[in-house]
Amino acid sequence: MLRFLIAVVGLIQLVAPEKVVRMYTRLAFEGPEAFTVRRWVVPAMRLEGLLLLWVAVNGLETGESDEEALSDQASLAKASVPEMFSM
Repeated sequence: MLRFLIAVVGLIQLVAPEKVVRMYTRLAFEGPEAFTVRRWVVPAMRLEGLLLLWVAVNGLETGESDEEALSDQASLAKASVPEMFSM
């Protein structure tokens, strides 16, 4: 379910980045009309959408469930922490 939601968000960002930027701006600021969006924001939003889609599809291709993927990531994180930082 998590990968499906990531894929949906990625697809929306890829197809309509301007609308997503407007929505985020309205949510973040009281007066969003006073701000101008820099030229790189829309292409960056499109790139983020593409990356989210890639992550979702790549995860779907592996056949792992969300729980399996999360447990794998947690075990990798534990293994990569040096002993002096672990409690």
